Amino acid sequence: MISLGFLTIHPQQEVEYVTEIAKHASEFSIEIYRFTPFNIHPNTENIEGFRYDLQQKKWIEDSFLLPSFIYDRCFYRKDSLSNKARPIVNWLKQREDVTFLGHGLPNKLDVYEAIKKDSYLSSYIPPTTPIESVEQLVQLLRTNDSLMIKPANGSQGKGIVKLRTAWT
Repeated sequence: MISLGFLTIHPQQEVEYVTEIAKHASEFSIEIYRFTPFNIHPNTENIEGFRYDLQQKKWIEDSFLLPSFIYDRCFYRKDSLSNKARPIVNWLKQREDVTFLGHGLPNKLDVYEAIKKDSYLSSYIPPTTPIESVEQLVQLLRTNDSLMIKPANGSQGKGIVKLRTAWT
């Protein structure tokens, strides 16, 4: 059976998302685990985390070896926890016995700039401008009926705001 680890910085991060994946993983002979970089014992490389139990339909605390595949869902911030996690995750990424899925995308503006350079894909993305001040935002609203504002980092639509002018 294939082992897939879902790696996050916080233990309860994106549990609903990984649970939906775990519910269907057995159809593909995949066993799903959840853990943080801090759950790895450096001497033994054993992990204290969670395994999805399909019969009980819930996460069970378990001890397991490093999964063959790791889905990297670490979102780094400028905090001490992220600073502690980065070197551990980088160490994992250097290992030849582990395949990393989702090495982590750069922020949304960097992704936009890369897509904009592609002649085929660029026609599918809307114009994007980084917002650096309230004055700039007001000016954009004067020339546009509505705006979608997204945080530079994040996923699953969290933090997205739609602004519309009152006169539309």
